Amino acid sequence: AIADQAAQGLRSDAALRMLAAIWMNPTTWEEHAFVTRLQQVSGALLAKAQEDTAGFRWTRYLPANEVGAEPDEASVTGAEASRIMGARRASDLVLTSSHDTKRSEDSRMRMVAISHLPHAFATLHEAALALPEAEAVEPRWRWYVLQSALGLHGAEEAAERLTAHMEKAMREAKLTSFWTAPDEVAEKAASAFGGAVLAAWDRDAPEALAAVLSRAEGLMMAQLLFKVVMPGFPDIYRGTEDLFLALTDPDNRRPIDFQALARLPDVDSLGGRKARWTRRLLSLRQEHADFLRDAGSEVRINDKGVVLTRELEGRRLVAQIDYSDRPADLGSEAVLDWASADGCRVRLLQD
Repeated sequence: AIADQAAQGLRSDAALRMLAAIWMNPTTWEEHAFVTRLQQVSGALLAKAQEDTAGFRWTRYLPANEVGAEPDEASVTGAEASRIMGARRASDLVLTSSHDTKRSEDSRMRMVAISHLPHAFATLHEAALALPEAEAVEPRWRWYVLQSALGLHGAEEAAERLTAHMEKAMREAKLTSFWTAPDEVAEKAASAFGGAVLAAWDRDAPEALAAVLSRAEGLMMAQLLFKVVMPGFPDIYRGTEDLFLALTDPDNRRPIDFQALARLPDVDSLGGRKARWTRRLLSLRQEHADFLRDAGSEVRINDKGVVLTRELEGRRLVAQIDYSDRPADLGSEAVLDWASADGCRVRLLQD
């Protein structure tokens, strides 16, 4: 199937077909050696070329620059999502954070919130440009820094961690700086700008920032909900039971306080709520294991939100995020229900 897709538009697909035949069924020692070498280098080549170079160069919308994702396919329709869900097996892993993701799941949702509230983020951008530290930074890196600052705002040692991240990002992009020939002036300018942005937000958090963060909270909870009830097997990366704000490794590999995680469900905070929902949703997976393994899936996406429906033999489970003024009444009993400050509502319903 991949060869058929790659053959589209070629003047001759003879070489492609020969390679595909060898990859699928090597018969000689030389062909086996070729296939082995291809397997050894192709993953690393993709990682270094796309994920670790292009992924840092494309600064327009950072949450789409994720491992395994395609930046030019940042969203899907309801029909596409339903088709993807229908093809998934119960054993397929559903992963939102790992040791290798470019942004942790919660930092990524803060950046996704930009696409919901672009005018609010434009306000933050205009204010950031007025900072004296902005002048020494290229526009592409100002845009990158601002999104990354949003992803780390409020986290421990946010300024220091953003500095370390920007050094890596600029060197991996290989445009302004390089690991073998770093441009420390450019790196320090980006770091100073990021620190100034975070300090300004700490001194006097603007309304636009509060709006983006509020929407992000709803997206975080919805992401957790969809992840656990969609077809497949949810992976909970260590520490993500809590609000987990991190950027590219090694930032997302920082030590975890497991004793604090154990106490978290009793804490009145966003992290505490996320921990309680995680516990409840995993219990629900245990209680309804057969249903979640076999139930069909349908996804509806519109300007009011996203609805995922799992249905089997008259039983129904509905996961929903609704950011309209009047959330729809789906006529089912709420298992989990929460609304953010801006009215964004996340619910799990069943009947």
